[in-house]
Amino acid sequence: MRNRLMICRCFFLAVAGILFAHSASAGDSTTAFVHVNVVPMDREEVLHDQNVIISNGRIQAMGPADATPVPKDARVISGTGQYLMPGLADMHVHLYFPEELSLYVANGVTTVFNLNGAPAHLNWRAETASGQMLGPTIYSVGPTFDHARSPEDAVKAVDQISADGYDGVKIYNQVSRAEYPALIAEAKSKNLLIVGHIAREPGFAMTLQAGQSIAHAEEYLYTFFNDDPDPKHDLTHSLDAAKIPQAVAMTRQSGVSVIATLVAYHNIIRQLTDLPAYLKNPDLQYLAPSVFEALQPGENGYQKRISKDQIPSMTPDYEFQKKLIKALHDGGVPVLAGTDAAWLGVPGFSLIEEVENFQDIGFTPYAALRTATIDCATFLRHSDDFGSVATGKRADLILLSKNPLDDVRNLHQLSGVMVRGRWISASETRALLQTVPPTYRVANTHLLTQIRIDPSSVDQYLAHNDPFGEQAAALLDLLASQAGSDKFVDLLLRVQKSDPKSPLVAESSINALGYKLLGHKKTDDAVRVFKLNTELYPRSGNTFDSLAETYLGLGNKNLAKQNYQKALEVQPAYPNAKEAQKILDTQLK
Repeated sequence: MRNRLMICRCFFLAVAGILFAHSASAGDSTTAFVHVNVVPMDREEVLHDQNVIISNGRIQAMGPADATPVPKDARVISGTGQYLMPGLADMHVHLYFPEELSLYVANGVTTVFNLNGAPAHLNWRAETASGQMLGPTIYSVGPTFDHARSPEDAVKAVDQISADGYDGVKIYNQVSRAEYPALIAEAKSKNLLIVGHIAREPGFAMTLQAGQSIAHAEEYLYTFFNDDPDPKHDLTHSLDAAKIPQAVAMTRQSGVSVIATLVAYHNIIRQLTDLPAYLKNPDLQYLAPSVFEALQPGENGYQKRISKDQIPSMTPDYEFQKKLIKALHDGGVPVLAGTDAAWLGVPGFSLIEEVENFQDIGFTPYAALRTATIDCATFLRHSDDFGSVATGKRADLILLSKNPLDDVRNLHQLSGVMVRGRWISASETRALLQTVPPTYRVANTHLLTQIRIDPSSVDQYLAHNDPFGEQAAALLDLLASQAGSDKFVDLLLRVQKSDPKSPLVAESSINALGYKLLGHKKTDDAVRVFKLNTELYPRSGNTFDSLAETYLGLGNKNLAKQNYQKALEVQPAYPNAKEAQKILDTQLK
């Protein structure tokens, strides 16, 4: 039954004329780019008038057109006056919906590094690799280390991530100094990639010594440039440019890479300073409806979380990050392109903007392009597989009508994309983009129908396609609006009783639904849903935290205090524990 629902989504795209514009085995056929200019990206050079032969998803031959024969059965693509370069990589994404994979491909992004993993991502990784699903090659860390653990528990978590088949570990702010060395040592013993925030207790120097790559340039501001080194205190920082050379030297010596995510930080500023203008960006139409709704006035998370007195400092902070990134690059530190999409960027579209950012701050076009090609492959330990145009490499390629070494903005001049040997022309990429918005609606319609016919098939579908409960929350929201509060809660309790592991009653799904109801101004229903979550998951600090936050917003300080205290009692180190304690110490004394 899961397959029927999956095929329904895929078939919709196929009818639109793109997802399977060629057969599933298209990557096994032979294609020849003839008389094309090649930008190999392992060196700053253009190889003029080349033939590039693709077969079995790989580059089989490449050389001067007059000396490189074209197989008789090959599909021929004229490259006269055009430029063939490796596909792009986005090194900081968060994959929420399968449709996002199409957005990356349509923009020439053929590799992504997913920085919060879930079992669905392992399925998507396998299906894109086999050609069952159109999308970039996926590398993924496991579930984020987002709360403090004992060293023993941290080692167990790393072992599980390795056993499950993830590519790396992601460190977040709350990782403790006590566990950090054991966590890092175990990750290295399992040959896992190590990346993330600079955890506040271990701090900047220990993070670099551990060889952990850094997921945001802004992390330097909160640690190395932090005026108060005590991680228990609020983070403050000064923009002392005189300290930049020391930061560069320490980073270069450690050998780590830095994923800048300038575009993500800039998008936060755009939302805070002129949200109506930000929402006019036509690229936002390709976001999932739930993501787009969460950006709206009154719903926008950054407008809710960031106080007005913090906003003026953010633009200087952004400009300082740009100086820092340029200095890191000039100092020999590998800087990688990443966007933090989909919440802080539109998949695919924002990656091109990030590469443009690098050129704008002083990278040469070639250096800016390296941040999204060969340097990414090197970081991922697969430079023998992708990142440059060379015989034997995976046939992940983009064809451009203008030379990207003249100006990286020529990445917009896309004539087509090749993904593992499957060719998608410019007209097909445009058709692909047009199918994405209605596909979200079609999927929800089918799920609403199917849940009345065969709820177990919906569970299977969500388990495969909804890694963080976003689609389940949207479905629950629709059901709640149709059934009414009492019937809806009874329905969830029945589902939980019959199948405690159902995605429909996952903690994240119910929590997301609660916030959706708040956004709809249905505060009583939201409170009921958050209360239900505390009953279903009584050992989760996050469930009580969400209920406390809701009560605080409603002005009920007594119940807010009780639930924040309960959150800290049941899970003292849950992700928002520090903020909860701050609220208790200041607003709820």
